[in-house]
Amino acid sequence: MKVGFFIKSVVLGFLFILLFAACAGQKGKVEVGKPSKVKILFSQEAYEHYVSGDLYRHSGDFRRAAEEFQKALRYDPDSYEIRLALAQSYFFLGDYPSARLEGEKLTIKTWEREQLLADCARHLNDWEEAKKRYLSAVSIDSSGTSAWWYLARISEQTKDSATAIRAQKRLTRLSPSYSNFYQLVQLLWAGGRHADAAAEAERYLESDSSDGRAYLLLGESLERSGEYARAAEVYQKLLERDSSDRAVALHLGDLYFELKEFASAESVLVRLAEDSADYVPLFYLARIAFLRPDYSRAESLYQKLIQRADTLPQGFTGLALTYLSWEKPEKALAVARRGLEKFPESPDLRFWVGQAFAAQKQNDSARAVFDRLVAEEPENLNFLFSYAAALERSGRVDTSVVVFKKVLSLEPEHAQALNYLGYTWADRNENLPEAKKMIEKALEKEPENGAFLDSYGWVLFRMGKLKEAEKYIRRALEKNNKDAIIVEHLGDIYRAMGKKKEAHVQYRKALDMDPENVALKEKLSR
Repeated sequence: MKVGFFIKSVVLGFLFILLFAACAGQKGKVEVGKPSKVKILFSQEAYEHYVSGDLYRHSGDFRRAAEEFQKALRYDPDSYEIRLALAQSYFFLGDYPSARLEGEKLTIKTWEREQLLADCARHLNDWEEAKKRYLSAVSIDSSGTSAWWYLARISEQTKDSATAIRAQKRLTRLSPSYSNFYQLVQLLWAGGRHADAAAEAERYLESDSSDGRAYLLLGESLERSGEYARAAEVYQKLLERDSSDRAVALHLGDLYFELKEFASAESVLVRLAEDSADYVPLFYLARIAFLRPDYSRAESLYQKLIQRADTLPQGFTGLALTYLSWEKPEKALAVARRGLEKFPESPDLRFWVGQAFAAQKQNDSARAVFDRLVAEEPENLNFLFSYAAALERSGRVDTSVVVFKKVLSLEPEHAQALNYLGYTWADRNENLPEAKKMIEKALEKEPENGAFLDSYGWVLFRMGKLKEAEKYIRRALEKNNKDAIIVEHLGDIYRAMGKKKEAHVQYRKALDMDPENVALKEKLSR
């Protein structure tokens, strides 16, 4: 007798005794999620092939294992154990259709069967079937982390956020790792449930308060839920633990920026900006300088940003906007064109080229730029509004009205478009009741906007309500006393009231602001 054959016989015999004992022990028992009967190979032939297949399976030879299980089924075709083993072998061979076919022949609904069929459906991209089977598997045995994980991922992919969150939440209870909590928080963020995300981050921190990553999750969740003060406290605590943590410092700087606590933001960001490799702090510092407004400092910071990271268009667009706000349109045009040399197809940079043309009253050039941008992005509100304004300024008023109406069809609450169209009609002395309603709607959005107050005063003037018109024009001048048009409007109201001397004073002021204005010169000569 060969030694190998002897050892194999002993192993087979020992396994037979164990399996027979298991059969006897379970006789008459029925448990949820388990076979109602453990049918163990009473024929010697089925038994030998089954055990041989099991040995091959445990050694990783799934092809030969499958062959042995197929032979075993010839002698015992109703065996749950043999068919499950065959299906699992097909699965590990990557033959998912065959694995699925054999799994579906299993007449007893167990966790193993449902998990197998779910895994096969997943590999065959049958997402709804996979989700159904994973749900079935966890209903039989709720402790299976693999089934919960795949259920969460597939539900996420099929946009079933409720099931994805439920599955991921269950997974965090079974396996409270950072990665599982991180995925749960991400799902809650995606669903807009930011307070719940913060609660889950805090739950994880109860189990591991040393994990700084979870504090970041908590801080951002608090930010998203509007609890800015608490978010700042979280970031500050993290910085106290590790003052060199740049990610935390950047979060804190960004939070202060969003809260418009610019001094606090600068105290954090200035230190970060000292690192010559990091451009993000410079971007925030430049934005702060622009918003204050300190255009000279903003210019310097944006120039540094461009030097540090000229692969980003934001430096060029930010500097162009700064120059336009600083009333230096020629510089805005130059920097936007510099940016276009690096990013020739950037719509944002082309937009600022158009705005620079408009600021220099090169209205036809501005219109050409915006015309092309609108052709490429016909529903971009910024492009449409700027195109309509350029059309109006270049004398194509009727076409501009059509475009303004398109803006309002896309965004009925667009305050700038409501004001501009209302003012255009008032200036042409037409559609005055509708123009008045439009400007009123714009003022509801921005009641302290000087341009809107001027428009409302002007439509009241056109309607003959001179006292009311004067009140609104004066309010507009309180917001902006350097706009020649608003000053001219006050002069027109005085002239209509018969106050020629007062009108003459306002016209003179307006002409000082706009020396080339022919219409003002004519009014002064009367």
